[in-house]
Amino acid sequence: MVSLALSKGVDEERIRAMQLLLSLGDRIGRELARGSTDRIMIQGVKNYVIMTSSGYKTAMNIRAKLNDKLGSIFLDIECALEALMKLMG
Repeated sequence: MVSLALSKGVDEERIRAMQLLLSLGDRIGRELARGSTDRIMIQGVKNYVIMTSSGYKTAMNIRAKLNDKLGSIFLDIECALEALMKLMG
């Protein structure tokens, strides 16, 4: 079972819109012969939002501060995805 943990004030419709954006990014990557999309990153004024597919028609949405090291964040995302894949079996 996969659950969705939302911060207070986060609308489920917005989460669905983010998943749609990830799906569209994947389609754009294929159309441009760049392969499938692993993640989409949006840089805002105060932080990043990183959306990544988990491979089970689910997505992870990560928020990070602008001064966070993106390499470390991407490594943490990969580790979390590996752990999720093991749980999903």
